[in-house]
Amino acid sequence: MFLAIIASISSQANQDSLAKWRNMIDTTTNENNPIIGRCYYKIGQWYSHNDSKLDSSVIYLLKAKKIFETVGPRRSVGTSCYTIGISYAHQEDSKNAIKYLTEAENIFIEVKDTAVLLHASLARADQLPASQKINRLKGIALLAKAHGTIGAEISCYGNIAQGFMTLKSYDSAIFYLNKQFELNNTNKDQRSDYKRKTLEHNSFTCHVLGDAYKGKKEYKKSYYYYNEAYKYAKAISDKFHSASLTAGSIILLADVWEKANPNECKAQMGSIDKFTLLTEAEQLANETQAFSSKQAVINGFIAYYKSKNNKDSVISYQQKLMALKESQYEDEQIKAAAKFSEELKTADKEKEIIQLNADKKIASATANRNKIIFFLILLGLLSSIYFIVKRIKYKNLKEQEDRDKKFRTKLSSDLHDDVGTILTSLSMQSELLEMKTTDGNKGTVGRIADMSRDATRRMRDTVWAIDSRKDNVMDLAYRMIDFANDILDSKDVEFQLEHNIQNKDDKISAELRQNIFLIFKEAITNAAKYGSGDLVTASLNKENDKLNLSVSNQTESTVNLEEVSGLGMSNIKKRATDLNGSFSFEHKDNSFKIQLSFSL
Repeated sequence: MFLAIIASISSQANQDSLAKWRNMIDTTTNENNPIIGRCYYKIGQWYSHNDSKLDSSVIYLLKAKKIFETVGPRRSVGTSCYTIGISYAHQEDSKNAIKYLTEAENIFIEVKDTAVLLHASLARADQLPASQKINRLKGIALLAKAHGTIGAEISCYGNIAQGFMTLKSYDSAIFYLNKQFELNNTNKDQRSDYKRKTLEHNSFTCHVLGDAYKGKKEYKKSYYYYNEAYKYAKAISDKFHSASLTAGSIILLADVWEKANPNECKAQMGSIDKFTLLTEAEQLANETQAFSSKQAVINGFIAYYKSKNNKDSVISYQQKLMALKESQYEDEQIKAAAKFSEELKTADKEKEIIQLNADKKIASATANRNKIIFFLILLGLLSSIYFIVKRIKYKNLKEQEDRDKKFRTKLSSDLHDDVGTILTSLSMQSELLEMKTTDGNKGTVGRIADMSRDATRRMRDTVWAIDSRKDNVMDLAYRMIDFANDILDSKDVEFQLEHNIQNKDDKISAELRQNIFLIFKEAITNAAKYGSGDLVTASLNKENDKLNLSVSNQTESTVNLEEVSGLGMSNIKKRATDLNGSFSFEHKDNSFKIQLSFSL
């Protein structure tokens, strides 16, 4: 009862102060006045600590910061940044919290205010991952203790406990929470604004102790500390945000407690009107802007209606929870709308601005939706145009390839039928003439016959290279066998080709096919000229997207093929390089082997 009376008196005093600060702002013509900056700061602080209207708090604090940056002092700029960072932290906006807390730290270092610097440092450390946060806060706690900054040391212990709660190290969390509670109450008379700060820390400590004992499944202790947290929160203000958070936690505790030990739960919590508690907490959560409080109350309603087997209400609050989470991602829209409240002068104007902001938010959402639809339609249209153009290009390219293949096939057939026939006839006539001619002209006629045969072979190679029907690895293998046998038969040298080509489905480009064949011709020619054995072997193997070729033969160990074969080896190297292929050779003992690899 005594705590409730204190809370009522404190709330009335705060309301009077709020009216006084607003009146001072209204009656002062000079905006760039430190007193006006102080009023904005006090209103922002009041919204943050008492009414839990965190968006409104940030708006007034930013106005205070702007004035202090113009007329000073610097410490007031740092204090504004610190309180803005705390408000963002309560909204779970870590990015902006870190931004303003870092700015506050830098200013406090500049003005050499160690006490407030420690508070800013621990608040920023609280935004780190749990393990980093614990280590950082332990160091800050030691500094705070050495400096005699009791408030910072107390806050450090509470935040360290939160880190251990995240890691589910409940005993460690309880140790630091008890340390915080003891230090908070032992030194309450040594702190500025100690009554409110002591109540706030006690509320926080008891709430987290309730969470810790709930994690340890010691539900009776958990309930005790939740009750204490709720009393302390109400003593601060009827609108203090942690009251709704604690109310939701009590209902969630009841849900698990009833399942684990229904008799004990009934004996301890039987007198609680859960629905009334949640209704009051919901009203408070809706008045505040703390996400965690709203979430806790909604989860409490879900647990309550599940216990009553009221499926419709459970679904309704589950939808509210989803909407609440979605609203987090619309934070920028809400903040943009909230900026209109900067011009508020009276409570009536605040209501008008809120309505205006709501209308603007709806219009903005509609405009954004229309923009999204427009961009989606535009994107779909551009995508369709892109794929249509791509398909047309592909079709034209395919048709061009088909025309090229038909032309190459016709050209190769014409060459074979016309020029090939003439060269074959010329070769045969030369051979007949050679048989009938006198000894004096026999050499000349013989050279003509050889040239005719060579021209015929070259024509066959050209026809084969042009013919699009031969653009596969199997035809390349057949052509290699024919050429090697033509060259090596006259030398009484046997030729063997090993390959893994199964059918004509293994396609190859005309350029690659022709160049590989020319490389093979050069290798076989060298083998015919400089080989000393009676066998030449080759392999042609396709492995994934690679085509590997090797040719080996017996040769004299004293013969250096790089020197005696003229441009042969150089040509092989150059062709392999031009095709982005690899080339190597081995010459040891009495054998010579070249190896090549090409990408298909």
